[in-house]
Amino acid sequence: RSVLPWNAMINSYAQNGCPVEALSLFHLMMEDHSCRPNHVTMVSVLSACAQIGDLDCGMWVHEYIKSKGCKGILALNKNLATALIDMYSKCGSLEKAKEVFDQMVAKDVVSINAMIMGLAINGEGEEALRLFSKVQELGLHPNAGTFLGVLCACSHSGLLEKGRQLFLDMNQRFSVPPKLEHYACYIDLLARVGCVEEALEVVTSMPFEPNDFVWGALLGGCLLHNRSGLARDISKMLVKVDPENSAGYVMLSNAFAVDHRWGDVSGLRWFMREKGVRKQPGRSWISIDGIVHEFLVGSLSHPQIESIFHTLDGLVKEMKLASP
Repeated sequence: RSVLPWNAMINSYAQNGCPVEALSLFHLMMEDHSCRPNHVTMVSVLSACAQIGDLDCGMWVHEYIKSKGCKGILALNKNLATALIDMYSKCGSLEKAKEVFDQMVAKDVVSINAMIMGLAINGEGEEALRLFSKVQELGLHPNAGTFLGVLCACSHSGLLEKGRQLFLDMNQRFSVPPKLEHYACYIDLLARVGCVEEALEVVTSMPFEPNDFVWGALLGGCLLHNRSGLARDISKMLVKVDPENSAGYVMLSNAFAVDHRWGDVSGLRWFMREKGVRKQPGRSWISIDGIVHEFLVGSLSHPQIESIFHTLDGLVKEMKLASP
């Protein structure tokens, strides 16, 4: 049997937010024995592992690649190495990601971008910026992905001035025009450090229609820095501009909740039901001891939900005691 249909389905699941289904199909493929996975298969599988944080599965895939590589069947090429860096980074195993990166004989912009983003999401902003400086030393030209990584690094590490300079440099110095995702990262940086008005100016002046992530970053900054009045104004504006989009209502509800205006929260939810505005519930996964746990926002269906809430309550109490 050809590997192509397997790859097509596994990749479709992985790229469309169904990582659990992608891994289930991969396990069936391995049990089938009629064909062996190739580079394309493994890149998709590693992407699925990254999405659900399944480090054990990702490490198994890495060992499989190494064992087949020794036999000349499945060599570790740039695409596989980059996928491994991405997987290890998103699963919180930054040292493993660095090992793979350091072992790469020939590094390209794509693999460096993956490592920069890995450092960024794990709070190693300064190291991400040092790696960015090496891009030019290697004679490579940073692209849109490179700047997304370094802006994310600045946002996660609160490096305001460096982020400002990079956002300007990407177009003026490197001729890489910022896309919506770059604006979103920059707005997130400004909002996180409390420059809410400046962030709002960027939103209103950028050449793109702001998406949910942009509004969420801006409003998150408002709530983080006790600017609930501005948060309400922005949310109301979003509801007025796009009344069918649930994001504005949800953000306005959050702003009301911060001010303990529970009557307004209930009234807004009633209004959403009357208008037929529905919010797609958020969904997340985590793999623990080989078991994938799925969570839906607002759902109490998990069999260990009482134990989960008990643990969360304990963590909240510990954080309150630890806060100054």
